[in-house]
Amino acid sequence: MEEIFSWEEKTSSVKEQISVNKETVILLFCCIGLGIAGDILLFEKPFGISYPIFILVFYAIFLWRLRGLLKFKLDFGWLLCVPVIGLSSTYAIYSNNVFRVLNFAAVPILIVAQTIILTGCNKNKWSSLSFILDILEGMFIKVFRHMGKPFVIISKIPLFNTHKNKNIVKILAGLVISLPVILIVIPLLASADKVFQHYLNNLPNLFTGLRIDEIISRIIFIALLSLASFSYIWSLHNKKSKEQIENCDKNKDQWKILDPVIVSTILVCVNLIYAVFVTIQFTYLLGGTKPLGFSFSEYARRGFFELVAVSLINFSILLLNINFTRNSGKNSHLTVKVLNTFLIICTLIMLYSAHYRMWLYEDAYGYTYLRVFTHSFMVFIFILLIVSAIKVWNTKLLLFKYYVIIGLISYMAINFINVDNIIASKNIDRLKDGKALDVAYFNNLSYDAVKYLEKYIYDKDYSVKIQQVFWNKKNALERKTGWQSFNVSEYNASNILAKYKLNINQP
Repeated sequence: MEEIFSWEEKTSSVKEQISVNKETVILLFCCIGLGIAGDILLFEKPFGISYPIFILVFYAIFLWRLRGLLKFKLDFGWLLCVPVIGLSSTYAIYSNNVFRVLNFAAVPILIVAQTIILTGCNKNKWSSLSFILDILEGMFIKVFRHMGKPFVIISKIPLFNTHKNKNIVKILAGLVISLPVILIVIPLLASADKVFQHYLNNLPNLFTGLRIDEIISRIIFIALLSLASFSYIWSLHNKKSKEQIENCDKNKDQWKILDPVIVSTILVCVNLIYAVFVTIQFTYLLGGTKPLGFSFSEYARRGFFELVAVSLINFSILLLNINFTRNSGKNSHLTVKVLNTFLIICTLIMLYSAHYRMWLYEDAYGYTYLRVFTHSFMVFIFILLIVSAIKVWNTKLLLFKYYVIIGLISYMAINFINVDNIIASKNIDRLKDGKALDVAYFNNLSYDAVKYLEKYIYDKDYSVKIQQVFWNKKNALERKTGWQSFNVSEYNASNILAKYKLNINQP
């Protein structure tokens, strides 16, 4: 066996050299193992505890192969372990379908960001907006660029490279390739000819229970996952020079193209309108005066989304001013700063007005995902505006850097505060206050909401509707099998649902 790895061979291509050594071959087989693990853990299975396990297996391979390039220090790259592990673990803890979809994209993006930072493969600083290009390169180029190398590497292994063994390998390859073809062709021939089918039926029933389409799908899944992971980890060896990173911000001033006089004029016009609007808002927000001609719930329904839209427009104007306005003198620069600050203050008041309107609306109509997420988004924008205000007066502040950090912390927070618990508990509190409960909406919530309905399952007004929700949840849980899909939220809900015999008349 030692002779298999006792070489260091390099073959030249037009643009690069492929180094084939012991660790390269081990990496290849580890990636094949990762593909098989992905099939066992993830293929056609609802994500549960399997997802964080798969992520840990990937990191084990990554850390082993690139151990020579990695140096542990408490910096942003290593701290990204917290959101990667945290967000992947939500698949085993919570059952919120919104975050299941979002995290399916967020976790791979964070993994790519972390791995290219740790290996120094980024062309741009992570604190710059252009770092997004590095992430896109990692996701759509590095993953596919070296997919063909495993085949070259296998052909260069001495065990397979002798004349005698080459033929054996070719025969084995032919058998492997022909297998899915045979599995497809035999059933078709049996269907086409009754005599052939008769003889086939007299053979030992070797194919009972086999699903040809599933076998082929699994083989393709394993192959793609193995090749993609190998290509990505291999590409991380192509470390970019430090000069590229150090020079990424050298010419940033060339992008400052906005004239401060024009910017100041625009800001004065916009701020005058906002000053009038904000004055009117104070009448209702601080004075407690009832809006003329409207109930509070009607007032809340009007203009909420418009205010959020205006706040986002103001936020965009602010970012353009901060990043692209030329510094043409002390007085003009100070004027722009003051006007930007006033714009921020007006926007903060608008956000508070939107928050107040939404609070009135929730008090009248109850809590939903959209309403709670909108509240959270407003808080997020509020924090970004505060940081932007600091940037206005401290030009050395790396704005994108703090946006990224705040964004990661905020997204982690919204994942772990358990939005479903908040919505369910708040709606139950409304019921205690004598307001109507929208039981049907609980069908849209995760399994964490089940415990809040349990105490009202025999309520004379809501018993039938609650039992219907329980029946729907129980049916959905029964369709989930396999330890790979284990989830704490679903486990707790199943224990509650198992206590009740539901009287549901289904058509």
